[in-house]
Amino acid sequence: MVMYTTHCVLFKLETYQIFYSAFNSIFHRAGKLKDELITVQLMNSFCKPYLLYATECIGLSSTHMHSLRHTWQSAVSHVFNITGEPVNLICSIIDDNRLDLCIIHRRIKFLQNIMRYLDGNTLLKTVFMYAGCK
Repeated sequence: MVMYTTHCVLFKLETYQIFYSAFNSIFHRAGKLKDELITVQLMNSFCKPYLLYATECIGLSSTHMHSLRHTWQSAVSHVFNITGEPVNLICSIIDDNRLDLCIIHRRIKFLQNIMRYLDGNTLLKTVFMYAGCK
């Protein structure tokens, strides 16, 4: 996967294309089993990492967070063949962590790892300070 740091739209499109490619592959292979929970577990293992790729490094706006959450919920609604409010209920039941909480935890872990290596490295210290931590 290629990470575009100069233009967020290109990065977003690349991430979504890879996520949906992985999702379609799993959905069409596991759909024959007729077991939604297995399909969702495979999605968690193989598709979610593509959706969350580099989110700990990039300062996501609430719009981007909503877009990622919507993408995940669209995949879940496709697996369970439902629409509307039941999608939120299904996502709250099957997910151990909400997507936005998962992104926040990843970002905290990333910043803590940077903080460990701050001594003597001015580049990492600048990145850390730019991220809003002191």
